Amino acid sequence: MAPTNIVPVMALFGWIFGRPHGRGVLLGDGNFEFPVVGTSFHQDALDRIAGVRAGGGSRRYCAALLAPELDHPGVAISIGGVPVGHIDREHALEFSDALRQSGYADAACEAVIVGGWLRGAADWGWVGLRLNAALPFHIISVDQYNRAPKPTLRVSAKASKATAAGPHAA
Repeated sequence: MAPTNIVPVMALFGWIFGRPHGRGVLLGDGNFEFPVVGTSFHQDALDRIAGVRAGGGSRRYCAALLAPELDHPGVAISIGGVPVGHIDREHALEFSDALRQSGYADAACEAVIVGGWLRGAADWGWVGLRLNAALPFHIISVDQYNRAPKPTLRVSAKASKATAAGPHAA
């Protein structure tokens, strides 16, 4: 006869091993046009990551981490462990579904920091972030990503103009 305490142990294993784990990679179309919202609240962090402001602004490629938030149905974006924005509400559920279907807890994504020019005290621009992501979201393993041929980076004119439209843009 089996011990009676084996059922809770098996339930715990199911809970642990049935949960998404590991990190996937979100694939994009190479255009870096997928917008990030909330960057106006993270300007100091984006400035530090992008480096010194210049007259023409920044264009710094980096890796971003997209992770579902635990307290609400949002998707937080961080670079180097520093929060820098979110996926908009419209796409957050789609991303979370793709993540769940792929079995990963979070996903890395190529990103570009743009904007942030400084030409004088009255001539400066906000720093924005664009992701190399495309709909429908497609998430693969890190091994698959590392084996796949990489396209040439293309940043559209739209992505390179992340902007001085005000504190709630981007």
